[in-house]
Amino acid sequence: MKLAKNEAEEATQMNAVTPLGIRQQYMIGNELRYRYYEESPALLAELYDITQIFIQTSWNDTSILSAQSMLLGMYPPGKNNYKLD
Repeated sequence: MKLAKNEAEEATQMNAVTPLGIRQQYMIGNELRYRYYEESPALLAELYDITQIFIQTSWNDTSILSAQSMLLGMYPPGKNNYKLD
C-alpha cells in the first residue's frame, strides 16, 4: 500500500499493527502519564491500580495490542512489579 515513510514500517498483513503504531500508542500513554500523574498527581496513582483504571476495547488483536501498548506508556515496567511500603 505504501502508507509508511520507511519501508520497514510498512504493514505486511491486512489489519496488522506495525511497530510504528505500537510506538505511537506507547507515546500516547506516556503523554497521559505526564498530564495526569506528573502535572496533576492527585488524578492518577504512581503505580497501576486495578480499581482506578478501566480499559475497554473491541475483541480483536489489533485493538488489544494498541490498548496494551498505551498502558505500558502510562505504567512503564519497573516499580509496578513490586509492592512499595
